[in-house]
Order: sequence, then C-alpha cells, then structure tokens
Amino acid sequence: MKKKRVYKFPINCPINSLKNYQVFNTEGATLKVYHIPGHTTDHVMLTLEEDKALFCADCVLGEGTSIFENLEDYLESLQLILKLNPVVMYPGHGSVINNTVQRVNNYIQHRIDREREIIKILSEHPLQTMTIKDFVDVIYKGISKKLQEVATISVVQHLLKLKKEGKVLEIDDHWKINKKSNL
Repeated sequence: MKKKRVYKFPINCPINSLKNYQVFNTEGATLKVYHIPGHTTDHVMLTLEEDKALFCADCVLGEGTSIFENLEDYLESLQLILKLNPVVMYPGHGSVINNTVQRVNNYIQHRIDREREIIKILSEHPLQTMTIKDFVDVIYKGISKKLQEVATISVVQHLLKLKKEGKVLEIDDHWKINKKSNL
C-alpha cells in the first residue's frame, strides 16, 4: 500500500492526528471530533456541542448526494448522524441544512432505492451477467461523460455490498443474482 503524504507550509509546529471523540474546548465552545468513514476512510465531522451543530464536511452535501469509498461504512456514518440528531448541519459544499433528519433519511433511502434498482435489473435478466458499464448505462441513462466515473463508483460500491451480503455473485468482472440468496 502506498504511503500517504501530508503537505503543509513549513512552520515549526508539530502535527497531531485527530482521534475519534476527541474534544476541543475553548471559551463558549466545545468541538467534538467524529471519525465517519465511508465518504473517505479518513473522513471526520465536528459537532459544536453548545448549538447541536454539525460540520459534516462531504458526508452530507447542501445539494445533491455525496460519493463514497465504502458504502457500508458510509451508511453507518449516516446512522451516527441520525443518532446525534443535530439541529443544523454545515456541509463542505452547498447550503446550510436545517432539515437534518429528513436530509439524512433521504440519503439513506436513496442508497436503499439504488440497491433495489440494481437487484431489479439483475432479477429481470436472471440468465445473463452484467458489467458495471451495463448497470451505469441503465441506471444513469443519458448521464454526461463527466459524471460517469462518479456513477461507476456508486454502482461498484453497491455491488460490493450486495456481494458481501451474498445477494450477488461476481464472475470475471460480470455480476449476476446469487440464486441461493432468495431474492
């Protein structure tokens, strides 16, 4: 595995890693760190405890949906946000989110719907296997070339989750329903 590098302007100060549930206190403000993998493996969010505010970075966006490196981790991170029940969320991109529970539930439902769509596509073609490109072409019909890479990542992550759950099989870069899964 490649070593990751962090670059910063050279100033004589130590760099310390953040820790999950780490707390920073200052007069009138308490920030708490939460490691929320999924969007990326090293993704974090911060809560401003006094205001029940959440700085969610790219886990939940002000508009649209987020991309993710690991769907299972991402869904767990969204569940954590629901558990924290923030009053307001400040995303890394887009508008401030005031309807926090609704927005996070919409994100979760979108992933559930996408999974059902993939299973439906495979169920409608039980005797054939499909490539990632086949799924992208059906699910994201008419999508711009610019967004095809993002769509591909999403489909791959859904298929990997379904494979882990035993619902689909991967055979030489092709996918099909696992008939033993009772779908």
